[in-house]
Amino acid sequence: MKPTRSLHELEEERIVPWSAGGHFAWHRARYEFALPYAAGRRLLDVGTGEGYGASLLATAASEVVAVDYSPAAIDHARSAYRSSNLSFQVAEAASLPQELGSFDVVTAFELIEHLEDDAEFLAGVAALLRPHGVLLLSTPNARVERLVGSLGESGPYAYHVNSLVPRQLQSRLRRFFREVTLYGQSVRGSRLHALLKTVDVMNLRHYLVRSYSLQQKLATSVLSRGGAAQAPAFRFSRHLVRQSPHTIAVACRLTP
Repeated sequence: MKPTRSLHELEEERIVPWSAGGHFAWHRARYEFALPYAAGRRLLDVGTGEGYGASLLATAASEVVAVDYSPAAIDHARSAYRSSNLSFQVAEAASLPQELGSFDVVTAFELIEHLEDDAEFLAGVAALLRPHGVLLLSTPNARVERLVGSLGESGPYAYHVNSLVPRQLQSRLRRFFREVTLYGQSVRGSRLHALLKTVDVMNLRHYLVRSYSLQQKLATSVLSRGGAAQAPAFRFSRHLVRQSPHTIAVACRLTP
């Protein structure tokens, strides 16, 4: 269901099911990655946007509460996605209300890079998580982001004010969470493709293919034998964190 006014007209950057290009496939894959963590649990989705991800998580979770700072996004999500275990509320990520209650799982995908000061957000999430609760968070890998910027193309990064390399993200999270495991999200290719990425610790491939738009086409357009474009498949690897375009963190709450 597409709203009368596109969410792209209302906000700086939104990932929506009807958008062109492969960004939506990357984003949906993160919600699919979160599904096993959501099973039977009470979950909070922060920065829910259009709402499709929260709706997907609601197929596995006992309850999903989804929040976003945009009333336009929340109004759309409430009309587009309806389920007895799914609700949408307007709330700021940097000041999550305690009235939301406590949660077993919090998801926050492609959000932290938009927050100039992420400490309040992470502290708020930790306060809402139950003991042994889990945060699943994703953000673009600033190592790759900077390489793309050095090629003179901003890509989807123009609105990012808090770009982090994986070790910086891990350091921020460890202030509030006991265990932090990082994964790199990348397109799943052949074994040779994975091997090349593994040894390319300096991300030299971004210099060899000097067009961001071409990189996106190569990364997100997998051709079938008949020549039709298919949605890409993704890998989440603990061994390809440094080289991958996006970093996924799975963080367990510090117990009292």
